[in-house]
Amino acid sequence: MKKITLILITLIVSVAIQFIEVLPWWSFAAALVLLGVLLPFKKWKMSPVIAGIISGFLTWAGGLLFFTWYYEGNIIGKVAEALGFSQFMILLIAGVICALISALALLVGAKLREGKDNSELIID
Repeated sequence: MKKITLILITLIVSVAIQFIEVLPWWSFAAALVLLGVLLPFKKWKMSPVIAGIISGFLTWAGGLLFFTWYYEGNIIGKVAEALGFSQFMILLIAGVICALISALALLVGAKLREGKDNSELIID
């Protein structure tokens, strides 16, 4: 149940940030980094990468499905035609890109929360 809660929190934050129209499309990543710092992924035995992949894919694929339904497929159809892909491939590509961005953002936040000393990575 805690894993589903973490996924739902990341999903809600991603969607809520997209409703702020003055922010760019990638602003959800900054919010997810902060969320990665705040949420106890390690304590609840949930990988931030898995939570990011699931919530990111659902956010963008779900959003595209909604707008495809709302605009009767006109917008995604034109994008698919311009790029030479099917509408399903556009949906899949957008979902995978957002899933990767979300996963990396949550992972960065989770690593910041751990506070590990990475000084051995610094080259003198």
